[in-house]
Amino acid sequence: MSKIIIMARPHPIIAGAMKEFIIRNGYEPFVLNKLEDLKNIPNNANVYGSVISTAVDSVIKESYIEVFNEINKFYPNKPVIFTTIGKMEVITKIVSLSLSKIIKDFVIHIVDKDIKLSNLNSEKNFLIINNESLTNPEYKEISDKVFKHYFS
Repeated sequence: MSKIIIMARPHPIIAGAMKEFIIRNGYEPFVLNKLEDLKNIPNNANVYGSVISTAVDSVIKESYIEVFNEINKFYPNKPVIFTTIGKMEVITKIVSLSLSKIIKDFVIHIVDKDIKLSNLNSEKNFLIINNESLTNPEYKEISDKVFKHYFS
């Protein structure tokens, strides 16, 4: 059975690299182009987590936090990566503010060369990743290690 990662609100700039990244790491992307698509995931599917774009423009009209909430209803406590095409530090603050309204005691980690895999074991840990982390050879190996550890 396939190991599925839900790709929600895919932004054209990062979607191709993210899809390749998910496949390269042994998972199958399930692209969510509208929230109703969650119902199309088979009941017996092995959903390991989700990747949600924080882009302002999206094929899904709901915000990234609304999409997060909906996915969390179907697949609670699964790992989540938030993607950005902007500066990760800025998006981290924005995502942190949004999450603080619905979750207590969480931690957001930026995927970079200083990330510690041992810190990614809690269900209330979230990741922020950008296009450069997926495509720049300097960061690809780190991103792959983090991804495999986080979704294992």
